[in-house]
Amino acid sequence: MTDRATLASLPAGLSTAADAAARGLERSLGGPRPAPSQTFLVGTRDGVRVEADAFLPAGRPPVAKLLVAPAMGVRRQFYSAFAAEMAAHGVATMTFDYRGIGGSRKGPVGEAEARLALWGEQDMAAATRELEFLLADDDPRHAKLPLLFVGHSIGGQLFGLMNDPPYRSALLVGAQSGHWRDWDGAAKAALAALWYVGVPALTYAFGYLPMNALGQGEDLPRGVAYDWARWGRHPAALDRRVAERPDAGYRRWAGKLRAIAIADDAYAPPRGVAALAGRYRAAERELVTVRPGDLGVKGVGHFGWFKSHFRTTLWADARRWLLASAGVNTSGSGPS
Repeated sequence: MTDRATLASLPAGLSTAADAAARGLERSLGGPRPAPSQTFLVGTRDGVRVEADAFLPAGRPPVAKLLVAPAMGVRRQFYSAFAAEMAAHGVATMTFDYRGIGGSRKGPVGEAEARLALWGEQDMAAATRELEFLLADDDPRHAKLPLLFVGHSIGGQLFGLMNDPPYRSALLVGAQSGHWRDWDGAAKAALAALWYVGVPALTYAFGYLPMNALGQGEDLPRGVAYDWARWGRHPAALDRRVAERPDAGYRRWAGKLRAIAIADDAYAPPRGVAALAGRYRAAERELVTVRPGDLGVKGVGHFGWFKSHFRTTLWADARRWLLASAGVNTSGSGPS
Protein backbone atom coordinates (compact mmCIF):
# COMPACT_ATOMS: atom_id res chain seq x y z
CA MET A 1 0.00 0.00 0.00
CA THR A 2 2.97 2.27 0.34
CA ASP A 3 6.66 2.23 -0.45
CA ARG A 4 9.20 0.23 1.55
CA ALA A 5 10.65 3.34 3.20
CA THR A 6 7.22 4.36 4.45
CA LEU A 7 6.45 0.83 5.64
CA ALA A 8 9.71 0.77 7.55
CA SER A 9 8.71 3.96 9.38
CA LEU A 10 5.34 2.56 10.44
CA PRO A 11 4.67 0.58 13.62
CA ALA A 12 6.23 -2.85 13.29
CA GLY A 13 2.99 -4.80 13.66
CA LEU A 14 1.31 -3.60 10.49
CA SER A 15 4.45 -3.31 8.37
CA THR A 16 5.36 -6.93 9.17
CA ALA A 17 1.81 -8.08 8.48
CA ALA A 18 1.72 -6.12 5.23
CA ASP A 19 4.95 -7.68 4.00
CA ALA A 20 3.70 -11.16 4.93
CA ALA A 21 0.41 -10.57 3.14
CA ALA A 22 2.23 -9.28 0.07
CA ARG A 23 4.40 -12.40 -0.09
CA GLY A 24 1.32 -14.57 0.36
CA LEU A 25 -0.49 -12.81 -2.46
CA GLU A 26 2.50 -13.19 -4.77
CA ARG A 27 2.60 -16.93 -4.06
CA SER A 28 -1.17 -17.29 -4.43
CA LEU A 29 -1.24 -15.56 -7.80
CA GLY A 30 1.52 -17.78 -9.15
CA GLY A 31 1.23 -21.29 -10.52
CA PRO A 32 -1.32 -22.94 -12.81
CA ARG A 33 -4.97 -21.94 -12.57
CA PRO A 34 -8.08 -23.72 -13.87
CA ALA A 35 -9.12 -22.47 -17.29
CA PRO A 36 -12.54 -20.81 -17.49
CA SER A 37 -15.32 -22.19 -19.66
CA GLN A 38 -15.74 -18.76 -21.26
CA THR A 39 -14.02 -15.36 -21.28
CA PHE A 40 -16.00 -12.37 -22.48
CA LEU A 41 -16.56 -8.62 -22.16
CA VAL A 42 -19.45 -7.16 -20.19
CA GLY A 43 -20.81 -3.71 -21.07
CA THR A 44 -21.66 -1.25 -18.30
CA ARG A 45 -24.37 1.38 -18.58
CA ASP A 46 -21.80 4.18 -18.64
CA GLY A 47 -20.10 2.73 -21.72
CA VAL A 48 -17.18 0.78 -20.21
CA ARG A 49 -16.46 -2.88 -20.98
CA VAL A 50 -15.03 -5.12 -18.25
CA GLU A 51 -13.55 -8.57 -18.75
CA ALA A 52 -15.09 -11.61 -17.11
CA ASP A 53 -14.70 -15.38 -16.88
CA ALA A 54 -17.40 -18.01 -16.47
CA PHE A 55 -16.87 -21.44 -14.94
CA LEU A 56 -19.76 -23.70 -15.89
CA PRO A 57 -20.88 -27.08 -14.57
CA ALA A 58 -19.95 -29.90 -16.93
CA GLY A 59 -22.22 -32.88 -17.46
CA ARG A 60 -24.79 -31.78 -14.89
CA PRO A 61 -27.57 -29.18 -14.66
CA PRO A 62 -26.71 -26.02 -12.72
CA VAL A 63 -28.45 -25.46 -9.39
CA ALA A 64 -27.47 -21.81 -8.85
CA LYS A 65 -25.26 -19.02 -10.18
CA LEU A 66 -22.55 -17.17 -8.28
CA LEU A 67 -20.65 -13.90 -8.73
CA VAL A 68 -17.24 -13.51 -7.08
CA ALA A 69 -16.18 -9.89 -6.53
CA PRO A 70 -12.41 -9.36 -6.12
CA ALA A 71 -10.42 -7.61 -3.44
CA MET A 72 -8.62 -4.33 -4.05
CA GLY A 73 -6.02 -4.65 -6.81
CA VAL A 74 -6.55 -8.40 -7.26
CA ARG A 75 -7.15 -9.89 -10.71
CA ARG A 76 -10.08 -12.21 -11.26
CA GLN A 77 -7.74 -15.15 -11.96
CA PHE A 78 -6.87 -15.28 -8.26
CA TYR A 79 -10.35 -16.77 -7.71
CA SER A 80 -10.24 -19.30 -10.55
CA ALA A 81 -9.68 -22.38 -8.38
CA PHE A 82 -12.56 -21.42 -6.09
CA ALA A 83 -14.81 -20.70 -9.08
CA ALA A 84 -13.94 -24.03 -10.71
CA GLU A 85 -14.69 -25.88 -7.49
CA MET A 86 -18.09 -24.23 -7.20
CA ALA A 87 -18.84 -25.15 -10.81
CA ALA A 88 -17.90 -28.75 -10.09
CA HIS A 89 -20.73 -28.75 -7.55
CA GLY A 90 -23.31 -27.37 -9.95
CA VAL A 91 -22.87 -23.64 -9.27
CA ALA A 92 -22.15 -21.67 -12.45
CA THR A 93 -19.65 -19.03 -11.34
CA MET A 94 -18.50 -15.71 -12.80
CA THR A 95 -15.43 -13.67 -11.92
CA PHE A 96 -14.56 -10.25 -13.34
CA ASP A 97 -12.02 -7.44 -13.27
CA TYR A 98 -13.05 -3.95 -12.23
CA ARG A 99 -12.34 -1.15 -14.71
CA GLY A 100 -8.67 -0.19 -14.67
CA ILE A 101 -7.65 -3.62 -13.31
CA GLY A 102 -6.32 -6.72 -15.11
CA GLY A 103 -8.12 -7.50 -18.33
CA SER A 104 -10.39 -4.48 -17.89
CA ARG A 105 -7.53 -1.99 -18.03
CA LYS A 106 -7.06 -0.26 -21.35
CA GLY A 107 -3.76 1.58 -21.69
CA PRO A 108 -1.45 2.89 -18.93
CA VAL A 109 -2.88 2.78 -15.43
CA GLY A 110 -2.07 6.44 -14.96
CA GLU A 111 -4.56 7.25 -17.71
CA ALA A 112 -7.34 5.01 -16.42
CA GLU A 113 -10.54 6.83 -15.57
CA ALA A 114 -12.01 4.93 -12.63
CA ARG A 115 -13.62 5.73 -9.32
CA LEU A 116 -14.20 3.31 -6.49
CA ALA A 117 -17.97 3.77 -6.33
CA LEU A 118 -18.25 3.02 -10.04
CA TRP A 119 -16.71 -0.39 -9.44
CA GLY A 120 -19.88 -1.24 -7.51
CA GLU A 121 -22.54 0.92 -9.13
CA GLN A 122 -21.47 0.15 -12.70
CA ASP A 123 -19.00 -2.76 -13.03
CA MET A 124 -20.47 -5.09 -10.41
CA ALA A 125 -24.00 -4.21 -11.49
CA ALA A 126 -23.13 -5.05 -15.12
CA ALA A 127 -21.58 -8.37 -14.08
CA THR A 128 -24.74 -9.11 -12.12
CA ARG A 129 -26.96 -8.52 -15.15
CA GLU A 130 -24.73 -10.81 -17.18
CA LEU A 131 -24.92 -13.45 -14.47
CA GLU A 132 -28.71 -13.35 -14.49
CA PHE A 133 -28.80 -14.45 -18.12
CA LEU A 134 -25.82 -16.80 -17.99
CA LEU A 135 -26.77 -20.17 -19.51
CA ALA A 136 -30.22 -18.86 -20.46
CA ASP A 137 -29.47 -19.56 -24.13
CA ASP A 138 -29.13 -23.25 -23.25
CA ASP A 139 -32.35 -23.34 -21.23
CA PRO A 140 -34.60 -20.33 -20.46
CA ARG A 141 -35.22 -21.75 -16.99
CA HIS A 142 -31.58 -21.05 -16.10
CA ALA A 143 -32.40 -17.33 -16.08
CA LYS A 144 -34.43 -17.99 -12.93
CA LEU A 145 -31.75 -19.89 -10.99
CA PRO A 146 -30.95 -18.47 -7.53
CA LEU A 147 -28.13 -15.92 -7.52
CA LEU A 148 -25.36 -16.10 -4.90
CA PHE A 149 -22.59 -13.63 -4.10
CA VAL A 150 -19.08 -13.86 -2.65
CA GLY A 151 -17.24 -10.60 -2.00
CA HIS A 152 -13.60 -10.50 -0.95
CA SER A 153 -12.44 -7.43 0.97
CA ILE A 154 -13.47 -4.33 -1.04
CA GLY A 155 -15.87 -6.56 -2.98
CA GLY A 156 -17.97 -6.79 0.16
CA GLN A 157 -18.11 -3.00 0.47
CA LEU A 158 -19.06 -2.46 -3.16
CA PHE A 159 -21.94 -4.95 -2.99
CA GLY A 160 -23.98 -2.41 -1.05
CA LEU A 161 -23.66 0.21 -3.79
CA MET A 162 -25.64 -1.81 -6.33
CA ASN A 163 -29.29 -0.94 -6.69
CA ASP A 164 -31.53 -3.73 -5.38
CA PRO A 165 -29.00 -6.59 -5.67
CA PRO A 166 -30.94 -9.68 -6.86
CA TYR A 167 -28.96 -12.11 -4.72
CA ARG A 168 -30.52 -14.47 -2.22
CA SER A 169 -27.40 -14.93 -0.11
CA ALA A 170 -24.05 -13.18 0.20
CA LEU A 171 -20.81 -14.33 1.78
CA LEU A 172 -18.31 -11.57 2.60
CA VAL A 173 -14.74 -12.76 3.19
CA GLY A 174 -12.36 -10.40 4.99
CA ALA A 175 -14.63 -7.50 4.03
CA GLN A 176 -14.31 -4.63 6.47
CA SER A 177 -15.29 -1.01 6.91
CA GLY A 178 -11.74 0.19 6.20
CA HIS A 179 -12.04 2.93 8.82
CA TRP A 180 -8.79 3.20 10.74
CA ARG A 181 -10.62 3.50 14.08
CA ASP A 182 -11.75 -0.13 13.74
CA TRP A 183 -8.16 -1.28 14.33
CA ASP A 184 -6.28 -1.38 17.66
CA GLY A 185 -2.86 -0.33 18.89
CA ALA A 186 0.01 0.05 16.46
CA ALA A 187 -2.07 -1.16 13.52
CA LYS A 188 -4.57 1.63 14.16
CA ALA A 189 -1.86 4.29 13.97
CA ALA A 190 -0.30 2.66 10.91
CA LEU A 191 -3.54 2.52 8.98
CA ALA A 192 -4.33 6.13 9.81
CA ALA A 193 -0.88 7.03 8.44
CA LEU A 194 -1.61 5.14 5.24
CA TRP A 195 -4.97 6.78 4.64
CA TYR A 196 -3.88 10.31 5.56
CA VAL A 197 -0.33 10.29 4.20
CA GLY A 198 0.95 7.13 2.48
CA VAL A 199 -1.71 6.43 -0.14
CA PRO A 200 -2.41 10.08 -1.09
CA ALA A 201 1.30 10.96 -1.27
CA LEU A 202 2.30 7.97 -3.38
CA THR A 203 -0.69 8.40 -5.67
CA TYR A 204 0.13 12.07 -6.20
CA ALA A 205 3.80 11.28 -6.84
CA PHE A 206 3.22 8.49 -9.38
CA GLY A 207 -0.13 9.46 -10.84
CA TYR A 208 -1.45 6.08 -9.63
CA LEU A 209 -0.92 3.83 -6.60
CA PRO A 210 2.03 1.47 -7.36
CA MET A 211 0.69 -1.66 -5.68
CA ASN A 212 2.45 -4.03 -8.07
CA ALA A 213 5.93 -2.79 -7.13
CA LEU A 214 5.13 -3.67 -3.52
CA GLY A 215 3.87 -7.17 -4.25
CA GLN A 216 0.32 -6.12 -3.34
CA GLY A 217 -1.38 -6.92 -6.64
CA GLU A 218 -2.42 -4.59 -9.46
CA ASP A 219 -1.55 -0.90 -9.59
CA LEU A 220 -4.58 1.25 -8.78
CA PRO A 221 -5.95 4.08 -10.92
CA ARG A 222 -5.57 7.48 -9.32
CA GLY A 223 -9.27 8.06 -8.69
CA VAL A 224 -9.73 4.66 -7.05
CA ALA A 225 -6.72 5.17 -4.77
CA TYR A 226 -7.88 8.60 -3.61
CA ASP A 227 -11.41 7.28 -2.98
CA TRP A 228 -10.06 4.28 -1.08
CA ALA A 229 -8.07 6.49 1.26
CA ARG A 230 -10.99 8.90 1.71
CA TRP A 231 -13.38 6.09 2.62
CA GLY A 232 -10.83 4.82 5.15
CA ARG A 233 -10.42 8.26 6.70
CA HIS A 234 -14.07 9.24 6.85
CA PRO A 235 -16.91 6.66 6.79
CA ALA A 236 -19.25 9.58 6.11
CA ALA A 237 -17.84 9.70 2.56
CA LEU A 238 -19.46 6.35 1.81
CA ASP A 239 -22.57 7.29 3.81
CA ARG A 240 -23.13 10.31 1.59
CA ARG A 241 -22.88 8.16 -1.52
CA VAL A 242 -25.43 5.72 -0.12
CA ALA A 243 -27.76 8.54 0.93
CA GLU A 244 -27.96 9.59 -2.72
CA ARG A 245 -29.15 6.10 -3.71
CA PRO A 246 -32.45 5.11 -2.07
CA ASP A 247 -32.33 1.68 -3.76
CA ALA A 248 -28.74 0.90 -2.70
CA GLY A 249 -28.12 -2.56 -1.31
CA TYR A 250 -26.88 -1.09 1.96
CA ARG A 251 -30.39 0.24 2.55
CA ARG A 252 -32.69 -2.29 0.89
CA TRP A 253 -31.07 -5.68 0.39
CA ALA A 254 -32.86 -8.14 2.68
CA GLY A 255 -31.09 -11.40 1.85
CA LYS A 256 -29.00 -13.60 4.12
CA LEU A 257 -25.49 -12.33 4.78
CA ARG A 258 -22.58 -14.11 6.41
CA ALA A 259 -19.55 -11.95 7.19
CA ILE A 260 -16.35 -13.93 7.72
CA ALA A 261 -13.61 -12.50 9.91
CA ILE A 262 -10.27 -14.33 9.89
CA ALA A 263 -8.48 -14.29 13.24
CA ASP A 264 -5.02 -13.62 11.77
CA ASP A 265 -6.15 -11.14 9.09
CA ALA A 266 -4.26 -7.90 9.71
CA TYR A 267 -6.29 -6.16 7.01
CA ALA A 268 -9.76 -6.99 8.34
CA PRO A 269 -10.07 -7.19 12.14
CA PRO A 270 -13.33 -8.59 13.54
CA ARG A 271 -14.52 -5.14 14.63
CA GLY A 272 -14.07 -3.80 11.11
CA VAL A 273 -15.85 -6.82 9.62
CA ALA A 274 -18.73 -6.38 12.04
CA ALA A 275 -18.92 -2.65 11.25
CA LEU A 276 -19.32 -3.33 7.53
CA ALA A 277 -21.92 -6.06 8.10
CA GLY A 278 -23.90 -3.61 10.22
CA ARG A 279 -24.21 -1.27 7.24
CA TYR A 280 -26.50 -3.80 5.54
CA ARG A 281 -29.51 -2.60 7.48
CA ALA A 282 -32.18 -4.90 6.08
CA ALA A 283 -30.10 -8.10 5.74
CA GLU A 284 -30.27 -11.17 7.94
CA ARG A 285 -26.71 -10.91 9.24
CA GLU A 286 -24.33 -13.26 10.98
CA LEU A 287 -20.65 -12.92 11.83
CA VAL A 288 -18.35 -15.96 11.72
CA THR A 289 -14.70 -15.98 12.81
CA VAL A 290 -12.27 -18.39 11.15
CA ARG A 291 -9.41 -19.45 13.43
CA PRO A 292 -6.38 -21.10 11.80
CA GLY A 293 -5.88 -23.48 14.70
CA ASP A 294 -9.34 -24.96 14.18
CA LEU A 295 -8.27 -25.87 10.64
CA GLY A 296 -4.94 -27.35 11.68
CA VAL A 297 -2.92 -24.62 9.93
CA LYS A 298 -0.61 -21.89 11.18
CA GLY A 299 -2.28 -19.09 9.27
CA VAL A 300 -4.97 -18.07 6.81
CA GLY A 301 -4.64 -14.30 6.57
CA HIS A 302 -6.40 -11.92 4.22
CA PHE A 303 -5.83 -13.93 1.03
CA GLY A 304 -5.46 -17.52 2.23
CA TRP A 305 -9.18 -18.29 2.39
CA PHE A 306 -9.16 -18.64 -1.41
CA LYS A 307 -6.30 -21.14 -1.54
CA SER A 308 -7.30 -24.60 -2.75
CA HIS A 309 -5.83 -26.06 0.45
CA PHE A 310 -9.22 -25.21 2.00
CA ARG A 311 -11.29 -26.91 -0.69
CA THR A 312 -12.84 -29.46 1.67
CA THR A 313 -13.15 -27.17 4.68
CA LEU A 314 -13.77 -23.45 4.18
CA TRP A 315 -14.93 -23.75 0.59
CA ALA A 316 -17.25 -26.69 1.27
CA ASP A 317 -18.78 -24.89 4.25
CA ALA A 318 -19.25 -21.73 2.17
CA ARG A 319 -20.94 -23.65 -0.62
CA ARG A 320 -23.32 -25.41 1.74
CA TRP A 321 -24.24 -22.17 3.48
CA LEU A 322 -24.77 -20.20 0.27
CA LEU A 323 -27.00 -22.83 -1.25
CA ALA A 324 -28.95 -23.57 1.91
CA SER A 325 -29.49 -19.88 2.59
CA ALA A 326 -30.79 -19.46 -0.94
CA GLY A 327 -33.23 -22.35 -0.45
CA VAL A 328 -31.42 -24.69 -2.83
CA ASN A 329 -31.65 -28.42 -2.15
CA THR A 330 -28.01 -29.49 -1.70
CA SER A 331 -28.61 -33.23 -1.53
CA GLY A 332 -27.43 -33.67 -5.11
CA SER A 333 -24.87 -30.89 -5.29
CA GLY A 334 -21.74 -32.98 -5.02
CA PRO A 335 -19.63 -33.88 -8.04
CA SER A 336 -20.61 -37.07 -9.79
